[in-house]
Amino acid sequence: MKTAVEWLLEHLEPNIMWTDKAKKIADQAKEMEKEQIIDAFCEDNYEHKGYRQISLSGEQYYTETFKSE
Repeated sequence: MKTAVEWLLEHLEPNIMWTDKAKKIADQAKEMEKEQIIDAFCEDNYEHKGYRQISLSGEQYYTETFKSE
């Protein structure tokens, strides 16, 4: 599975010239989205603590969900 930012960049790549600044911005956007996904996963687990037990950390969830390709 791809994140929304990864999908967008994949579709833009053939159509634009990447400058160093654009690459830096794209990397920053990917990192920001990663942190948002991890935070949301952790927040959800915290709110549901006691109702279900999750053995994954936010980082593990992100890696297994988005980096297993």
